[in-house]
Amino acid sequence: MIRLLACLILVTTTLSSNAQRYRNPKSYIRQFENQKRKISIKNMRYLKSSLKNEDVRKVNKMREMVITQLRDSKKEIQKVGPYKDYDILQREFIKSMDIYLESFDGKFAISDSLRENMFRSYANLKKYYEAVEEAENVMLDAADRVDAAIDHFARTYYVTLIPDEELEEQNRMLDEVTLYARDMTLSFFRVQAEAKAFVADIVEGNNDSLRYRLVEMKKAIKTSTEEVQEYADFDGESGLYDELAYYLEEMENEINENLKPLAQKLEMSYLDEDEAKDVNKEYDRFLRRNEKYAEDFFDVRNAVILEYLPDA
Repeated sequence: MIRLLACLILVTTTLSSNAQRYRNPKSYIRQFENQKRKISIKNMRYLKSSLKNEDVRKVNKMREMVITQLRDSKKEIQKVGPYKDYDILQREFIKSMDIYLESFDGKFAISDSLRENMFRSYANLKKYYEAVEEAENVMLDAADRVDAAIDHFARTYYVTLIPDEELEEQNRMLDEVTLYARDMTLSFFRVQAEAKAFVADIVEGNNDSLRYRLVEMKKAIKTSTEEVQEYADFDGESGLYDELAYYLEEMENEINENLKPLAQKLEMSYLDEDEAKDVNKEYDRFLRRNEKYAEDFFDVRNAVILEYLPDA
């Protein structure tokens, strides 16, 4: 019992002396700002890696680095103690670390587990983005709590906060590019998923469903064409929009000039040898063209991301 009391006294004394190290509120608040910056930098690296659709293992590694930083920052702030009798900043910061961990060790882990299969279908991609957005909302809640706590301390003790304008601008641009790339990818893949379904039906011999696939592809093209008009101008950048608009126009032409005749031939009960060869050639040509459409879209998409986030 005596040893336990001695330990408690030692811990209390240590925390008190740590807080007293900071002779003024400016030096005290700096400890929290430093940890906030470390978290923000690691967080940004993870979000950039995820946005670029990098290798799943690399994205997971970046997320683990954020988790490690959050735990380290929590430990560091626990050592700081309150400032005089003011403990709101420390309490809120520690609570925010727990919310951050809920996001990165929980919800982002769930969304990252969906990455491997996200391009197998449009439904999978939407499910992935919905999981990411849920994780982002928790992350933003934690960030807002940190900012509010730092601001409250600064107003209470008349500390002038000097914003990190460079980091703030990077975060702002990351947010805007993320939303832009996400919306454009959904519009692209809505049509691409129907094209893949058309190909899958051919491979599986479901030739009776090919006309239905073409109808669904036309609907997808119409929806995406209307949708992308909202994204026509992104900070003066139109390269990705132009690429997507070109793709949608090309797919409309593919249906009318190539896929509809191909579907009609495949629906026939009999094809002679020459007809079968022609069908196979046209099918192979479409596969190559469709693969090139996807390659070109993602090349332009990644170029836009790198242009606005060069350190990604």
